[in-house]
Amino acid sequence: FGIMVQLVTSLLIALNLFWGLRCDILTIQHSLLYGPNNEVLPAVAQKNCAASAAAVGGAGNLMSLMSVLDEGYVYSLCKMAGLLGGVSEVGASTTVSIGGQLARMEDRDGKPVFQMSWADGSAAKYNRLSNKNPVLAAMKVGDVVCVAVDCASRVWILNNCQEKHSYVCKTISKVAEQQQAGSTGASTADVGTKEEPASLF
Repeated sequence: FGIMVQLVTSLLIALNLFWGLRCDILTIQHSLLYGPNNEVLPAVAQKNCAASAAAVGGAGNLMSLMSVLDEGYVYSLCKMAGLLGGVSEVGASTTVSIGGQLARMEDRDGKPVFQMSWADGSAAKYNRLSNKNPVLAAMKVGDVVCVAVDCASRVWILNNCQEKHSYVCKTISKVAEQQQAGSTGASTADVGTKEEPASLF
């Protein structure tokens, strides 16, 4: 899997030299990594993403990773920002905030349920979090942690949402946003239903 991500990363770096855009079937999405000297809390990063997108008539959120292509794209941005490799080339943290959050709840039987969501409302179907992450064991019912990626190790990590990091924004045009309406959703049961929410792990 790591080799696949590296190949995708290399390909996207080459594409970025020409476009700086990521083209989907229905949308044109602009992604931008705010690197060293722009390290902020995830909540502040989300506000910054929304504000910068609104300034150009779009909708902005912290990046959601829906596939290995999305993940490879983020690592290509890390590379261009000097955050990819065993040690940061610019002496900064190689951790980058994305738009994921993980919450711990309990099902009817009192068993732990971990539910993940993305800032833009996308369904959390793609996940590379490890169920052996020590942060999971320390979480209590009602706790929410933030998801980030480490550009050096290419591992998804969890933090308490009070750590300042570089971050990746995704801006979608208003037209594309309307086309995508109804295609997003949570990875858990809808509020108000009696369906038992499914756990991420």
